[in-house]
Amino acid sequence: MEGLLKAGVPFAFNAKEFDGQRLTGSEIDALVFGHRLHGRSVESGREHGAVVSADGSSAITYGAWANGSGSARVEGDRLCFVWPSNTTCAEILRNPGGTRAKENEYILLYDGWWYPFSQASD
Repeated sequence: MEGLLKAGVPFAFNAKEFDGQRLTGSEIDALVFGHRLHGRSVESGREHGAVVSADGSSAITYGAWANGSGSARVEGDRLCFVWPSNTTCAEILRNPGGTRAKENEYILLYDGWWYPFSQASD
């Protein structure tokens, strides 16, 4: 670990080195609202994603992200899903090596977990 840090490899996604990949609130809005998102966990291959209406009033997530419906909104530069019992917020980063075909153009970062995804083609 020390060698990687000395070589300049960031320890975590919240490091300043990733600021150039971090999406702004307006970029998150354009990517998420009115679209379906889909990806697979790197570790298990398990599907995850969300369907968010244009006004955010219907956010249905599935797989590793959660199950159920609620709403979505942008707070600052974070995407927040609002459930009846809680609200969860995450940052979204561009994945420079990601592709739409591999469904990993973006990375959703939530509470130490990371989920690659892309906007789904419908």
